[in-house]
Amino acid sequence: MRELQNTVERAVILARGGTLELDLPGRVKSVAVAKASVGKVIPEVEWRAREKANLEAALEAAGGKISGKGGAAELLGVNPATLTSRLKVFGISKPW
Repeated sequence: MRELQNTVERAVILARGGTLELDLPGRVKSVAVAKASVGKVIPEVEWRAREKANLEAALEAAGGKISGKGGAAELLGVNPATLTSRLKVFGISKPW
């Protein structure tokens, strides 16, 4: 699973603002890729802030549900145990 994630992330980076075509059964067929500035580096502080905001957004979208169908872990494409660990790292706890 991790290898697939790395492959998709690399494809998104290399797409440089185009459309990434995915042939997945029952899934979205294409994903618009935001234009990225080549060579732009995101500082660790900003990266962590974005990750925390993304976790909070996923929890909100899932109505606070972590695992199962429609849960935040499914929305993020991570294992529920991994999500729970990340929430602890960022000090995110109920209520969502």
